[in-house]
Amino acid sequence: MKGGDQKYYQLMLKKINKFTLIQEHRLYKEEQILMMSPDLFIVRNGLNWVIRVNKLIRHYEYCLINAIEFAQEIKIPIEETDNRDSYSFHLENAVYRQLVLWDMYAKLLNETYALGLKRDELSIWDVIRSMRSSREPYQRRLAKELKKYCNGAFHQYVRNYLRNTFAHNGDPHGKLIFHYYGDNGMLQPDDGFILPDHPIKELRYLIIDFIKLHRFLNKINQQIKKIMLEKTILIEYHFETLCGREITDGRHIPITILQELHEIWEISDTDEACEECRLLANNHSLKYCKPVKFVYHRINEPEGTISITMKS
Repeated sequence: MKGGDQKYYQLMLKKINKFTLIQEHRLYKEEQILMMSPDLFIVRNGLNWVIRVNKLIRHYEYCLINAIEFAQEIKIPIEETDNRDSYSFHLENAVYRQLVLWDMYAKLLNETYALGLKRDELSIWDVIRSMRSSREPYQRRLAKELKKYCNGAFHQYVRNYLRNTFAHNGDPHGKLIFHYYGDNGMLQPDDGFILPDHPIKELRYLIIDFIKLHRFLNKINQQIKKIMLEKTILIEYHFETLCGREITDGRHIPITILQELHEIWEISDTDEACEECRLLANNHSLKYCKPVKFVYHRINEPEGTISITMKS
């Protein structure tokens, strides 16, 4: 192996070492029991797909690292050696897993955006077609971005060239040549895969495509997190009053009820207003101690406290 090639392989390994798993946004048991809603199942189904995605990413990294290890010992792309065969074996596994990851991403989009597509044999192209006709502008923008990328050089190389060389030729570096009769009745060789690409190109395009896919996965995962935090979590809370009291009834309430703060206050406090609150509010007919802040955090996460100043 040439010294220059070694530099490229080391750069690839550094890229792989920076790969991260997709964050898994989990619900607490109480939230899964008390917050049964369509949004809850979007979050739960999304989490299930993310867990599967992360498992596949681990396997993908393993295949890729092994492919690079064997690629470093290849002297010429068409050599017939056990080392070359081992490289092709791990490369094929990595390509397969990467395309499955694209299919999983399509399923995540289908679940999160409630596209209503049949889950069996769902591909990224099905999702793109569906989102292009969506009423939601952000879905149409994403469909446009995905279509442009998936028709671009890096993804097409992985999906078509690499996949097809394994599917139709068995090995992108093999010397076997198949012959078929053409439309004119003449026997001719299938020479589409005679001259293989260098392993550096194959691995480079594969890694670049994965990095782009990883960004897409993180983006839809952020949407799942947004749905979870805005629509499915339970919170613990208390009110801070003008006189400095902290009042709560100790219940867990849905995050979606925040728009009804004054109604929560009416339920939470049954005591009459204290004299200090009446004086501070300059209102001697004040019925309850005046709430000035609503302080809450997600259940089991007291470190994430948020305060909302209440309107007069």
